[in-house]
Amino acid sequence: MVAPQGAKYRQKLLSGQEIFDIPLKIAISSVRNDLAKLNERAGAKVGKIDRERFVAQGQYVVKGTRIPVRLIASFAKAGYTVEQIIREYPELAPADVVAALSFEGVAAA
Repeated sequence: MVAPQGAKYRQKLLSGQEIFDIPLKIAISSVRNDLAKLNERAGAKVGKIDRERFVAQGQYVVKGTRIPVRLIASFAKAGYTVEQIIREYPELAPADVVAALSFEGVAAA
């Protein structure tokens, strides 16, 4: 067995499993990178509205997220601009907000 990068071989247990001494910094960095990749949305999903049976109780949402279109519209009706809505939901792109507002028939501020 080859030790992960930055790890030192420690010992082998009777069960055949091996224990490596991996610095916490390396493990945290790896997990953060993997999470960032999972949270990336494909370009084909940006600016699209979707509805799936088990997502957000079947409400229309911005594709690739769980953010309901009605929620975005309620922010716009309260006077939020597209930029302010994006500050509240940084995972959204301007095209997402515009698509949601158009879908709900709300004018962008």
